[in-house]
Amino acid sequence: MRALRGGFVGAILVGVVHVAAGCGGPDDPDGAGGGGSGGGGGSGGDPITCSFEVASHDVGCPAGSCPITADVEVRCTEREFGAAGVRVAPGPTGTFLGTSSHEGTYLFEITPSGGSRFDAFPMRLDASAMVLAQGPTGEVYAVGDETTIDGSTSPVGYPNGLALVRPEGSGFVKEMVADRDDRYVPVYDFEIDPAGAAHVWYASEPPSGISVATRSVDGSFSSAAAQIVGDGSRFTIDASGAPVSLGFIPNGSFYDLAYGDPPDVLSGLSVSSPAAKYRVTQAPASVLGGAVVPFVAVIQHDIGLHVVWPSGQASDEIEVADTNVPFYVCPVSTDYDPQNGTCPAPCHETATGIENGAFAVTRTADGTVWLAWIVSHLDYTRVYQKQCFDDETMCICGGVAEDVKTTNELVIARYQTGQVLVDPLITLPIDTPSTYNLYSDLWTDVRLLDMRAFGDTVAVGVRLEDETGIKVRVLRILNTP
Repeated sequence: MRALRGGFVGAILVGVVHVAAGCGGPDDPDGAGGGGSGGGGGSGGDPITCSFEVASHDVGCPAGSCPITADVEVRCTEREFGAAGVRVAPGPTGTFLGTSSHEGTYLFEITPSGGSRFDAFPMRLDASAMVLAQGPTGEVYAVGDETTIDGSTSPVGYPNGLALVRPEGSGFVKEMVADRDDRYVPVYDFEIDPAGAAHVWYASEPPSGISVATRSVDGSFSSAAAQIVGDGSRFTIDASGAPVSLGFIPNGSFYDLAYGDPPDVLSGLSVSSPAAKYRVTQAPASVLGGAVVPFVAVIQHDIGLHVVWPSGQASDEIEVADTNVPFYVCPVSTDYDPQNGTCPAPCHETATGIENGAFAVTRTADGTVWLAWIVSHLDYTRVYQKQCFDDETMCICGGVAEDVKTTNELVIARYQTGQVLVDPLITLPIDTPSTYNLYSDLWTDVRLLDMRAFGDTVAVGVRLEDETGIKVRVLRILNTP
């Protein structure tokens, strides 16, 4: 039953996106359109093991002037590694990576020479995402919905609930944030303010009821209804340490990203759906002061990424050059012509762009905005073949990608609000971004690519795959002049 929330619903939604956008589908080889065919291992009841390998960034960030201080690839012996998305955080002694799947829940600490897994990490997730946040001194916390379903009872039981895991001594301690005996308790967002109070936004009365649980520094939790702005709700802590609610509000037949109560519109460019992807900067470690804008959001438009932020009683924005979505040349499928009994000729796909959600944003302590995005240069031939459903009266021409030569780049850029341009700092060739069995959650932002800063350090994590299977690449970058 849990798979209905993560795996099954995700498969349906991702399938719709593939059909509509022309991305690589399950029959496409690796690299065809941003999603691959998956990993291996984890079968037969064998224990899951994980390994760490130092990656090379000589191409794109040569030694000497390169601000990358750690670059490691993590693999585990299971097919769905990272299926719940990735979250990273630059801790005091290493870079933390959190993820989960149906087979395992993982928290790693990455160092320049490798990494290690916290085997005694007390969180156990099944088809739900882990969200990381950092306290005022950089300590790393995690939140996730541990709810499972018990069909042996009548009515059906939902044991466990939404849990917070915090560091204590050399280990971790788990605390219950919220619990329901009749449903899951999925998390929306999680941040810790500069005073050390944790804020957990969660679905208290799905599909629209949202509450925020606040953990004071003495360890007590209190919950209240969260402020909701339109659809597509997201939440954060701004530069002053205050909670912020964001969402899309209607503007005729379009939608504008807004925040606060009453809502203030952020962007001058509307989107066609409240399901449009956007991301927002996380909580600062300390109050940044009035010279820094309260927060920064990035919205994915078809024509490119737009960076937006409040500016006095109004807002400001800038479009990032060369960040459009791929404008596909070849459809995934076409109608079958029963009169001629033929399918179209093969089509050469050459689109370039950022696939849905393949971007991230964060901010270092000096107010510098950091962005990351993945550019996919599609290069393959889509060959169309007759595919029938039930009988010969229901047939289409389904496309299969062949002769795949697609390449991908991870771009990392810095930006000061008020500047005219966003200039890339690092451009790294990377393996295929892996959407294999990636969950599509209605509440948590499941991320293929994540980015988080603390102090003058930035962490980046991206789920990839190659001919060996799925891996997560983790980078740690120093905010040098």
